[in-house]
Amino acid sequence: MLLKKNVILTVLVVFLLGLTTSLCGCGSQPAQEGTDGKEEVWPKDTITLVVPYNAGGGVDRLARAVAPFLKEELGVPVIVENKPGGGGIVGTEAFLKETADGSMILHQLQPYVTSGDLRGASFSVNDFAFFANMFGSAQAIFVKSDSPYQNLSDLLDAMTQKRLTFSYIPGSFMLLGPVMLGELVNTEPVGVPYDGGGPSRMALISGEVDFLCSDLYSTKSATGGDTRVLAIFDNERDELFPDYPTVNEELKAIGIDAELPQLGNMYFSVASKELSEKYPDRYEKIVQAYENAFQKQELIDQLNKVGMYPNYLPPEEIERMSKEIDGVINKYKDIWVN
Repeated sequence: MLLKKNVILTVLVVFLLGLTTSLCGCGSQPAQEGTDGKEEVWPKDTITLVVPYNAGGGVDRLARAVAPFLKEELGVPVIVENKPGGGGIVGTEAFLKETADGSMILHQLQPYVTSGDLRGASFSVNDFAFFANMFGSAQAIFVKSDSPYQNLSDLLDAMTQKRLTFSYIPGSFMLLGPVMLGELVNTEPVGVPYDGGGPSRMALISGEVDFLCSDLYSTKSATGGDTRVLAIFDNERDELFPDYPTVNEELKAIGIDAELPQLGNMYFSVASKELSEKYPDRYEKIVQAYENAFQKQELIDQLNKVGMYPNYLPPEEIERMSKEIDGVINKYKDIWVN
């Protein structure tokens, strides 16, 4: 009888222990994952678009334009946070120190990623998982609307008479273009660094500098009638601005035997590669959100209105093109690091 009671008691204890373990196991499952290991609900909290430049520049304006459409796609608030400094290095390094869980997205552009690498930053183009390219624009030579320089020939002639000044963001094509022009006439225009597109453009408009090399679309949109375009660094004339000659056209017309490379910025959104590796579902969800956003006519019209003509490209394409730019920059790396 005692044996029977012990057996019953043992069975009861085992049953209770099993039930307790089962209940504890159920309670320890992460709330965000289902039985198949895939996330059920994400995102739940605010997503931040990190812009490593001042407010008012092209990257900032593009991020603020797309934010409400990403909110619509992802179902959570999407805000923009500016972290300027070092030509994009400060904000980018701060971003990469954050947890790569998809709650923060970096809006960057080439050539700044590669130039940051050459100038001692702790990142390179290989550290990022790309979401989308949103905008691209050739570099153009701008002067103030009342400038005495009517064309590229006038500007080059003036370079031989005095040390002209230009504004630029460190590590950008804004530096490479003027340096290459100066080499054509054996002179060195003086670069004045500014921390962001907005300040560099205001330097030209206010008369602090003589000229500026900056991306055609966003600078033309931001400065309007306050500036004029002398030429663009592209292989052919721009479809939207066919009256602007290419730099090589102008050089040929004045008898300078030179062929300068195409220069242009690519504006894209990225995350740390860790996100695509650790949370592939979140990464793909963000990729899809950008793709859907740039199919919205409302966003397209909004960007067209301010001269930032959208040029959506998927992750694979923008990664390929970004690495091509990386190669061009490394070819001229002495200019970037000096």
